Amino acid sequence: MGINRQGFKYLPKVYKSPSLIVPCFQVKGTYTMSEVVLIRSLAFEKMKDAGIKAICFDKDNVLTAPYVSELYPSLKNAWEECQQVFKDKIAILSNSAGSMDDIGYKAASAAERSLKVPVIRHRLKKPDNGILIIRHFQVPPQKIVVVGDRLFTDILMGNMDEMLTIHTQPLTAKGEELSIRYMRKFENTLLQYITTKYPPSQAPPHPFYRPSFIRTPMNV
Repeated sequence: MGINRQGFKYLPKVYKSPSLIVPCFQVKGTYTMSEVVLIRSLAFEKMKDAGIKAICFDKDNVLTAPYVSELYPSLKNAWEECQQVFKDKIAILSNSAGSMDDIGYKAASAAERSLKVPVIRHRLKKPDNGILIIRHFQVPPQKIVVVGDRLFTDILMGNMDEMLTIHTQPLTAKGEELSIRYMRKFENTLLQYITTKYPPSQAPPHPFYRPSFIRTPMNV
């Protein structure tokens, strides 16, 4: 898939408004036998109770290993919980499955069969297609959560479109392209620089932000 050049054109915008790549939440993960447990940290029931209506996930390295259709094994319970809470208000927007790189949308169809949620089809890559999430769910953007591992795709898109953004750490390096790894390192270094140089650099204010949306390690 290579580097997504869509995000580079937003560098001047991020330079003027650094908070656009600062997530509302950053989930660093709980380590168990060398695996990183990530979406287990999300308190889906509390999100729903607070007024969140829908949740959109990136796929690669958030729900599955890169370019794999099956759910990452350690996320099984969390994924089932998410589906019980949000039911048909869950979707996936990926820069691989469902994108113009996905010939015949074969990867999108395979992910839908495996994960039991729709994969949004699109021609423009993140961060340019947040409107597709809003159209898919037919709810106000402020009531949508976006979960992803990339600052210049998932988080930038969500913040620009006024969604609640959650940044996760990647599940595994296995199968991931080297260019993506380098880009993630650049993004994370830039985020660290922003939050250090411009304290208190925060995500854009969000009306549904609640600290309780992230479970403490003791409750994960």
